[in-house]
Amino acid sequence: MKFFIYNTNFYSICKSDIQDIILLDQLFVEMGYDINYTVWSVEDYLFYLAKRNSVLTVVRYQKIIAFCLSVINADESELYKIVVDKQFRGKGIGKFLILYHIGFLKFNGVKASFLEVSSENSHAINLYKKIGYEIINVRKKYYASVDAFVMKKLL
Repeated sequence: MKFFIYNTNFYSICKSDIQDIILLDQLFVEMGYDINYTVWSVEDYLFYLAKRNSVLTVVRYQKIIAFCLSVINADESELYKIVVDKQFRGKGIGKFLILYHIGFLKFNGVKASFLEVSSENSHAINLYKKIGYEIINVRKKYYASVDAFVMKKLL
């Protein structure tokens, strides 16, 4: 199994890539993986990708099977989304994807990466902790009745 991984922005991807990302985003929610997760529209992705301070990392294996998106502000970034196709989970792709993504951010001068995650998403929290993120704040009832953890990793 060979994977193709690349970082991109609006100017180097085609519309079908965005459609594939949205489909993966929708499947993520339909699996019931995280009830607090919001699927973005084409316009949402175009907005962030056209800003040029967004970094999209994609893993392709015949189709897009994983992606993550961060927005950079000065020397910090915030991870907005990370999704791995259900049939490819548990194979280390999510960890590899985020490490590759962080490497790209670091290469481009980013000093710290932030993210927020539902306090009930133990799988994601454990992955982030293994990679070196630390919980720095708790947003009480951020997702209706569920808390959100704000996590940070120095790069």
